[in-house]
Order: sequence, then structure tokens, then C-alpha cells
Amino acid sequence: MKLLNIKTEVLNGFIKLSALVERECPKEKFEIYFQYPKQFETFLCKNADPFIPALLIPCMLKGEQLTICPSISHRLLRNITTIQDILTRWYPRDLSRVEVNALQIVKDPHIIGKNVGAFFSLGVDSFYTLFKNIHELPLLASPITHLIFMNGIELPLTPKSDIERTYFKILEVANKTKKECIYGETNIRIIFPVSYERYYSGPCLASVALSLSGGMGSVLIPSHSPYDDLDPSGTHILLDHLWSTENIEIIHDGCELNRSEKIEKIVKLEPMVLDYLRTCTSNKGQEWNCGKCIKCIRTMVSLKAIDFLRKSKTYPHDIPKKSIKKLFLKNKERELSFTEANLKLARKANKDKKLIKELDVAIHVFKRKKAAKMFLKEFPMFFNFLKRIKKPLSGWVINDSR
Repeated sequence: MKLLNIKTEVLNGFIKLSALVERECPKEKFEIYFQYPKQFETFLCKNADPFIPALLIPCMLKGEQLTICPSISHRLLRNITTIQDILTRWYPRDLSRVEVNALQIVKDPHIIGKNVGAFFSLGVDSFYTLFKNIHELPLLASPITHLIFMNGIELPLTPKSDIERTYFKILEVANKTKKECIYGETNIRIIFPVSYERYYSGPCLASVALSLSGGMGSVLIPSHSPYDDLDPSGTHILLDHLWSTENIEIIHDGCELNRSEKIEKIVKLEPMVLDYLRTCTSNKGQEWNCGKCIKCIRTMVSLKAIDFLRKSKTYPHDIPKKSIKKLFLKNKERELSFTEANLKLARKANKDKKLIKELDVAIHVFKRKKAAKMFLKEFPMFFNFLKRIKKPLSGWVINDSR
């Protein structure tokens, strides 16, 4: 794959940063872009940096060399080696190391921006990062100045009519917390339909952050996993900071708490969260939650455990029957950690005995089934032997002749 050139253009009040890319298989040229309101024109990065994370993962999936014609950050280019080291250890069957050739390398940083951005989608992790920064770290970290919401990241590019209401909710939160909102769009996930959670979430977010490095000094990526439960993932504390350049620091934020602990903290710290909390991606990016998908049920259980579900304006006030049993239908091991965290929260709050019992039973049943499957897997010959036995052992003839 070859990154040929970069250009910016103004279109109907928007500023568009795009790159022309050529790939070998299939042989074709295509454009990937980031687009923002024209007022953020000075924020745009004018080199190849924003497109590197978006291109590297598809190249590693296909084992295709990446050639970069426009200038690239020396720091980012140097870190690509470590990024590939990590990813190929995590996913040796899927990703392979590729050669990256840069024709122009920039070593000297430009003026580093003073603004601090944070990705914000009305979700648990992004609310936690925002309010932690406001309430707990005013002396230890620079205050967040901008909330970033991108159409085309959480889900592939969605019609504006489907996602605008979500943007207006984010804008309300930005106004209430005295932050500026950056609303943009990108076609990255349409061009490269690779697994988002497995490989691509961190690179996509890093690409967006780098596209704004002309005005941002740092950007926070809210963490979805605590320090004691760090599985390989597209966005990860080992990876995200490696996408940084001389002009911008990309920071993975929030590993100190798990999801249930974050929910308890943010709703007690800022009750306004209950008016806006949005975790559902099954509802096509709209502002309300479906109340039925795993992400919704998981969040509703946390809220019910601390007796806040009935106060929520974005979720149904009742958890659908038998939904807790269905939590383990997909991504079983990951869901086990979420469910165990919710059980711990429910026991700590001690508000709902029935919920505690349901969670406890669901975990017990899952672990019992898992143990049975492992036993069957480890001892297939023994069970095949038992199946062949047609007569009781007492009927066996033992030759005791000497």
C-alpha cells in the first residue's frame, strides 16, 4: 500500500483533510478523509501522521508493504516497530510484520498546541474521563478543553440524520461542562471493514487525534479495561501512547477502575449522567439505548445494583426477564469479568437481593458449563471408552489362572 499525497479543501463550511492511497490487491486508488467544521482549520495536521494508524493494520492483515511519500513524524515512525512487536505477539495468526518505508521524515516539532481533547460518546468510559479531569485532577493534569465526537468511528459512517441527535446531546454536555465540542466524520471504517474491537479501535481513534494535532497538545482515549483485566484489544494502555508524535501526546486514560466502579462513581458524582448516558451501538448510533443488547443489559444491571436505574432517562426502568442468563451468549470470558464486577457492586450496595441471586446463579452456571466442556475436551478417550461398554463391570470374566 502506498500513501501518495495529502490535501486539504474547504467544502460548504467544512474543512476536509484527505489522502490518496494506492494498494496492490486489488489494484486501485482510493481516498480516506477526516472532515470538520471550518472553524477547526488551524487544528489540522498537514503531514502523513493521521493516516498511518489507519493504514498500518490493513497492511499487517494482508502482509503488504506500506510506503509513505509525504512527510511523517520521526517519533511515530520509530514507534511503529514496537507497535508491530506488540500486535504480532497478540495476534500471530492474523497479523504479520510489514516493511514501512518513509520518504520524508520530520524530526523537529512544530509549536505544540495547548488544547486538550477527549473522545466523548456519552458512554461510561468517556463520562468517567471527563468528570475525573474536572473534579479530581485539576492540579495534576491540564483541563480538557474539547470533547471529540466522530461519525464513522464508533460505527461505520452513518447518515447524519441518524446521528445528529446524539451530537446535540453531546453538545448539551459540552455546554454544561464549559467545553468546546469538535464534531467530525471519517470514512476509515468503510474503506477498511476490519474488526474494530479486536484490532482497529485504537488506531482509528489515534488517527483522529493526529488529524487534529495542529491545535491539540494531547488527546485522551478513555479506557474500557482496568489494570487487572487487560486483554489484547485495539485500544490498550500498552499501545495507544505509541501513536504519539513530537506535536501531540495520545493518552490512554481510566484503567484504575472497572466499568461497574466507573458507573457508580459518575452517577453519584454527577447525577446529570443519568440524563445522557448512552452505551448502545445496536440502536444505529442514536441517542437512546435499546435496552435489550448485551451492552445495555450490562449497564442497566450496574445502575440497578446501586438503585439508580429507575432514575435514568435513557434506559428502560426494568431489566428484561431472563436477560442476565443471556449475557454469556457472546464473548463469554469477557462477559464473565463484567458480570463478576457487577455482582461485586451489587453485594457492596446490597440494594437488590434478587439481582444478587440472579447474577450469582448466572456466574455459577457459566463456570459449571465451562468446567464440563474442559473436562470433555481433556478426556475424550475416557468418555469414548465408557460409551463402548455394553455390559456392567460385574459381568466381566476375569482370568485368574496361574
